[in-house]
Amino acid sequence: LPAFSPDYFDNNYLQNPKLSIGYCGHKIHGRDNYLKLFLNSSMETNFILRNGFWAPGIDKLQARQEYIKNIDTNLFTFCYRGAGNFSYRFYDVMMMGRIPILIKTDSVYPFDDKYNLNSIGIVLEESDIKSKNLDLIKIIKDYYENNKNKIYEIQKQNREIWEKYYSCCGFLQNVVQ
Repeated sequence: LPAFSPDYFDNNYLQNPKLSIGYCGHKIHGRDNYLKLFLNSSMETNFILRNGFWAPGIDKLQARQEYIKNIDTNLFTFCYRGAGNFSYRFYDVMMMGRIPILIKTDSVYPFDDKYNLNSIGIVLEESDIKSKNLDLIKIIKDYYENNKNKIYEIQKQNREIWEKYYSCCGFLQNVVQ
């Protein structure tokens, strides 16, 4: 199931955005190595690293606002599984009309037979990253350079996919069909 959350989208699509990667959350469950890779690269990163699930010790409303703002202000957001074999963050990135850097770990995405999952952004199987020794930084930079003239359309497409398949109404309409 998708992660259902309130719709925070304010119709803000980034125009001519720079390459920046956002992430707000805990760094466990295998995320740490990827986050270090990004931080040690030449790419601009905007990471808010938390000390636990749902930002313990911080007001929950403030933590949620920081999380949503982090997604909203960055073109890309790193999406990797949490304790379960899915990324809650992925659905929020789609809701906000941004582009995920999605590292799949045998995850299932509802209705991915209705659209091209690879069209939403950078989608890689973790097993491929490891077995093929993929250069994730180069892949991200190449994606950005090769899609600069389509970034606005990709953002809109991702928002539309969220509305159609992953919002509460969209999900229920598709389940009923």
